[in-house]
Amino acid sequence: MSNRYLLILVLYALASFGSILAIAEAAAWLLRKQALSVIERLRPQDGVIAHLVLRLLPALLALLLTSLSAVPGYFKGEPIGTHELPGPWLIGLAIVGLYSLIAPLVQVAWLAARTQARTKRWLQTAIGGESFSNFPVIELGLEQPVIVASGVLTKSIWISSAVRSLLSPRELRAALRHEAAHCRQNHNLAKLLCALAPRLLPAKMMEENLRETIEYAADDEACSIPGDGLNLASAVVTLAKQSAAPASSMLYTALVDPRQAARLERRVERLVLPRQLGNSRIFVTLSSACFAMIVCTAAIGSSPLAQHAFRETLELLVR
Repeated sequence: MSNRYLLILVLYALASFGSILAIAEAAAWLLRKQALSVIERLRPQDGVIAHLVLRLLPALLALLLTSLSAVPGYFKGEPIGTHELPGPWLIGLAIVGLYSLIAPLVQVAWLAARTQARTKRWLQTAIGGESFSNFPVIELGLEQPVIVASGVLTKSIWISSAVRSLLSPRELRAALRHEAAHCRQNHNLAKLLCALAPRLLPAKMMEENLRETIEYAADDEACSIPGDGLNLASAVVTLAKQSAAPASSMLYTALVDPRQAARLERRVERLVLPRQLGNSRIFVTLSSACFAMIVCTAAIGSSPLAQHAFRETLELLVR
């Protein structure tokens, strides 16, 4: 097997992955408003999962078609001793595919570095610690209001002395229950997986809605005790008036993110007024539809007709 043969194989696999990913992401972008409308009808806990599936689905479909159609079609149609050179279109599309894989890794590394740098600065001001709902609580001697849930595998809650002085005991308990809910529901892991998903198109609307859905999910669990809805709403309003630490570009979740101030009124209204439970039947239907889509893609991708179509496309890109 020649080096040129392997080079074309790698370029072709990357080009196929990038091209299919672009098509799948374009379809998701066109249907984004309808998708968000459906997600809003789910329970927030189910909505977080739906967001995660929606973010990972284009990459999964691209991986299936590349591994089941493009690569087998290459092996069947390209002679091992080929002397052809990769064409400019093949190289260009391969660069697109490579970018879709590398860019999320760079972004996550940047997020992790920023998060680690900030928590390291916070740790230097630590003045005590305790436990709440089986999660360690690190108290910080900061004047800035800080109350966040951090960690993907090892989870902890960070709270500054400023927050303790601003909130009443009941408000503080509701706020801590909210952050503990983030830890229990693995919301930082969900943010990490969404950030790691290969992507080519910006998804700002989806990312903002994911952050909102994550907060709603934690709010619902924190408000399981009667009266805590009002306590949590009061805590959110109190901290929103302060210069709280932002969490939009960090791998942790905060009770209040000043960069999401536009959605604050809707969140407080949801905490105070009676809430309707999401439709679990829709979630089951969506899960079944996604599973059926993956199975159909795998079945179509492994067919000889699909492999032949990818092989013919390769001939156009190599020349």
